[in-house]
Amino acid sequence: MNAFLGNPALDAWLSDALKVGQATVERAEKLSGGAIQESWSLEVRADGSPRALVLRRDAQDTITASLSRLEEFEVLKAAWAAGVAVPRPVAFCRDETVAGKPFALAERMPGVGYGPRIVRDLKLGGDRSALGREIGRQLARIHAIAPDAGLARVLGPKPADPALAEVALQRQRLDAMGERRPGLEWALRWAERNAPPPSEVVLTHQDYRTGNILVDDKGLTAILDWEFASWSDPMSDLGWFCAECWRFSRPDLEAGGLCDRDAFYDGYTTESGRAIDPRRVRWWEVMAHLRWAVIALQQGRRRAAGSESLNLILTGRIAEPLELAVLRMTGPQDAGPLTARPPAPAGPSGDADMLALLDGAASLLRETAPDLPGDGRYVALLSANAVAMARRGMAMGDRIRAARAAVDADAGAIRAGDHDGDAPLYGRLVADAALRAFVTDPGAVTPAESAAFVEGWK
Repeated sequence: MNAFLGNPALDAWLSDALKVGQATVERAEKLSGGAIQESWSLEVRADGSPRALVLRRDAQDTITASLSRLEEFEVLKAAWAAGVAVPRPVAFCRDETVAGKPFALAERMPGVGYGPRIVRDLKLGGDRSALGREIGRQLARIHAIAPDAGLARVLGPKPADPALAEVALQRQRLDAMGERRPGLEWALRWAERNAPPPSEVVLTHQDYRTGNILVDDKGLTAILDWEFASWSDPMSDLGWFCAECWRFSRPDLEAGGLCDRDAFYDGYTTESGRAIDPRRVRWWEVMAHLRWAVIALQQGRRRAAGSESLNLILTGRIAEPLELAVLRMTGPQDAGPLTARPPAPAGPSGDADMLALLDGAASLLRETAPDLPGDGRYVALLSANAVAMARRGMAMGDRIRAARAAVDADAGAIRAGDHDGDAPLYGRLVADAALRAFVTDPGAVTPAESAAFVEGWK
């Protein structure tokens, strides 16, 4: 049942929030995306005039990394006041009886927000170099927002050393989940040893990327999703935007899959007057992969109903190719070519009939998907992905277990620094990560990495 239609309490609250005599919700539609929070598009009739609004509230479960909706709304208000291109904040409702949960209300902005589509569709965003410069300018405006009592209350004190604080935070989150991830521990140890010295600390978005912006056919219209905002090194946002994991189908376009770095950097430096340190940005790109891997693991542990649950489980699997990617970025100089081989049989470990059954199910789902109405196509493709992933997991199961056994005991020693520069261990970590990444996404694994295990299993 839609909690927003025919809801007298919500209509009365909207009338007051919009400062009109009568407001009525005429249409409410859940927006796609927003795996951590829930956003609804509302079409409201306010004293006879249409208003396009977005209502944002907690999803069924959230993660500890996220601000509350009230905290996020306070940050949005600060960004709006500073002239950042954000939806105009309207009001916040603390009363759970109005719509089931507290919620924030903002104006709805035009444009497309789905990252892969923005990257692919060159009709969106206008001139891509100009778009990159504007995205850089907007980021500079965010970093120029002066801290006040409200932001201090919401975000807490500034960290003395943002880089080492980030390493400690991701370790804490892994520990809280009980996750033993030797590959991520290796990368975190590298990050600890190579952390840039403390520098300027500013307000940062912390999820500034293609997918959290809206664009139309002319350019940027809005910056969305402020739920991770915090105090940090300004280079952390530049590293997040340029990280390869957020370039989607255009890894060659290093600024968000949209353009080269020069245009993005030019917009940022022109607006901010701040010099960009490529080494700091590179370090934060490594941390972007690490942090996204940890968030993906947190997402995978959430449980909801139906297709949303499947989506969360698949999101958790994204941690596997991210772990492989971050190992590529943090290997010892003398690691050489990958030579470690997981000690497992040459052929598939799964039952041949079961593998064939899963192949058939995945193919049928993909063939059927285009003809399904509404969200059916998305759900069918999501299910096909899950079935294909399960098929690869069954086929590679013995090898994955053997590879994990070869490195699992090293997680604590890696964190303690006992294996700094250990090239043989690094090779075993890459072999382990490559196997798991292959199950999630075969395209994430290079031929050299897959040569250790792909031959003979299909």
